Amino acid sequence: MRLSFEITRQKGEQRTDYPQSSISNFIKWLTEGFWGGSKALSGEQVDQETALKFSAVYACIRVLGETMASIPKHVIKLEDGKKFPATDHKIYDLVHSEPNPLMSAFTFYETLMAHAVGWGNAYAEIKRGGDHVPKELIPIHPGLVEPKLFKNGRLRYEVKKADGQTKDRDIQAVNMIHVPGLSYNGIIGQSPIDIAADSIGLGLAMQRWSSEFFKNGASLTGVFEHPGKLSDKAYKHLSESLKEKTTGQGNRHGVQILEEGMKYAQKAIPPEAAQFIQSRKFQINEIARIFRVPPHMIADLERSTNNNIEHQGIEFVTYTMLPWCMRFEQEFNRKLFKESERGRMFVKCNLNGLLRGDAKSRAEYFEIMTRIGVYSINEVRELEDKNEIGPEGDSRLVMVNMAPLEQVQKQNINTDE
Repeated sequence: MRLSFEITRQKGEQRTDYPQSSISNFIKWLTEGFWGGSKALSGEQVDQETALKFSAVYACIRVLGETMASIPKHVIKLEDGKKFPATDHKIYDLVHSEPNPLMSAFTFYETLMAHAVGWGNAYAEIKRGGDHVPKELIPIHPGLVEPKLFKNGRLRYEVKKADGQTKDRDIQAVNMIHVPGLSYNGIIGQSPIDIAADSIGLGLAMQRWSSEFFKNGASLTGVFEHPGKLSDKAYKHLSESLKEKTTGQGNRHGVQILEEGMKYAQKAIPPEAAQFIQSRKFQINEIARIFRVPPHMIADLERSTNNNIEHQGIEFVTYTMLPWCMRFEQEFNRKLFKESERGRMFVKCNLNGLLRGDAKSRAEYFEIMTRIGVYSINEVRELEDKNEIGPEGDSRLVMVNMAPLEQVQKQNINTDE
């Protein structure tokens, strides 16, 4: 049996803006940013849907979504200062394997991450059972959710139907997973696509221009000079002849025969001279910078080498994925556990797999960590997805030819005496 929460406004409870008009302007953001989009200076209409047509934007969102989905999430139990996997906890499978019957954990986290980096906010409704324990996590499209903050400090989420206009229901904050991105008010995250609309629009405009250029295929970028004056019939004949012989698939770069003393004068600068290709490359790096994705991860290897590409990958985990993991972890910890469990039960993203590096570096790392007693042999094998070798593999190793400095000094004094 699932609980059904009916949200009613208490006496004297009024909605307020926090701060100022940020939340009340959410409707304007919704209609302009999601349904209508905003027009960039380049003239392109930019919103979360059209932005995906720019390959760099699609690649960045895909990299971030798939990476977040690939990171294992576990429920950890803290007992007597030690951490243990809480595989028997009621929400373990919910977080680790199957958030709801319609999707796997991979699809769930990929969807939420795409919402978070595309719209600036990711939402998932928490469906609870009769014991108030979460049973399902259902993603909700961010374009259909409006956060509302009231004067009494309560936060609720108004969910609209698929038309984006008609109210469907209200959801209490305790029953809504909300992962915002960069925020100016601490509640609603800002969409990178909305903020960078001009940069994305410029990339779309160059992409559209190059597509139309090759579609038309006309390489005669200039004017035709006639010593006299063309009649209407001659002008129409010349225009049709140009279109037939120099544009369209199969007619590109066709040769045009000029009559009656006409001359062709090139007026436009060719794309190569205008460094068109370099401009397109710059826009790819611009988009990578916005989403904080290393260019080599979206197939731009121009500045990547065998020496720096591994370090770029580590920086991606440290400076891009770690902050996002902390956002997810803290929100899950706030909403999925009972108050009595907080502090001793928590969700943890395991980033070790992303930081392993190449085989040689990994071997050197494990050698050092086992030499100083941080890892046992069995723990190293577990990190490498290998079976334990038995109880003897739990022993920790330390170097026997090392001693505390105080002991060495004491021995030297005794020797001198």
